[in-house]
Amino acid sequence: GASGKVYKSTDGGVTFQNLSNLGTTNAMYRVFFYDDNLGFIVGANHAYKTTNSGLSWTEMIVSAGTLTLTDVKFINPLKGWIGGWNGLLFYTNDGGNAWVTASRYPTINDIQKLAIAGPYIWTAGEYGCILKGYSDPLVPVELTAFTGKIIDGSVLLSWQTATETNNAGFDIERKNTNSDWESIGYVQGSGTSTEIHNYSFTDEMPANGVNFYRLKQIDYDGTIEYSQTVEVNFGLPLVFKLEQNYPNPFNPVTRIKYSIPQDVRPAKGGQAQDVRLIVYDVLGRSVMTLVNEQKEAGVYEVEFNASSLASGIYYYRLTAGAFVDVKKMVLLK
Repeated sequence: GASGKVYKSTDGGVTFQNLSNLGTTNAMYRVFFYDDNLGFIVGANHAYKTTNSGLSWTEMIVSAGTLTLTDVKFINPLKGWIGGWNGLLFYTNDGGNAWVTASRYPTINDIQKLAIAGPYIWTAGEYGCILKGYSDPLVPVELTAFTGKIIDGSVLLSWQTATETNNAGFDIERKNTNSDWESIGYVQGSGTSTEIHNYSFTDEMPANGVNFYRLKQIDYDGTIEYSQTVEVNFGLPLVFKLEQNYPNPFNPVTRIKYSIPQDVRPAKGGQAQDVRLIVYDVLGRSVMTLVNEQKEAGVYEVEFNASSLASGIYYYRLTAGAFVDVKKMVLLK
């Protein structure tokens, strides 16, 4: 309390012993004990630490000037926070020997209380000011957005980071009702950065129905963190479609994507379609059959390896029922 008073009870609050050993006459406002021995007290521009259950205290150097410190919380014996007037917020990762000013979410309102819940720290203060941040500011990546949407028969995943620390990159994982989590791609990270970075990845072959996506962020030392999960409902195609091959021109491998819609006519009853995808040369001669079978409604992708063919222009033709489409591609060796 006032005048640096410290009281301690060892009988559940029936009696209190007046320690009065902080060595200050300033008022103290908050006490926090991590365990029976390790404790902290903060008050009018002073902060103290004990490692022997309050028998002795050591002042911690916190650059608060003449402002009052109002609360202190520790995640573990090394990592802790102190809040105070005029938006003061300090962080330590060495048990309180050194404190760093946290300024990512600045405010001039007085901070009155701190609370730590899982990976987050919350502050509450005057004028209804509530702040939220990571309880450990040294997290590898601060992910501020992660979304997924359907574009032209594919799923576009987009995410944004505000900060990165030793971030090697992101492994993109997908699952659906018929499969467990599997890796479908990788996007390189930005190492260590305090700038905003935007990333994206396109899933060219999502499964029909609900797809779930998550990011596995990987540090240079192999440490991983998983993002929240994004859900995308990928319905069956509504029309036949033959996509342009990619890459084009190519050497010697390219991929061709096509869509088969569900036939809902009563006479058909949603039956599979007879599908043929054939590659022709400029003279109209068939050089390779890529698909010749029945296909249920869905989006498909096939690989075309032209390593045995000469450079030049080729055509690929898709027939499915009454649907026919032809596109041109260029092989450059």
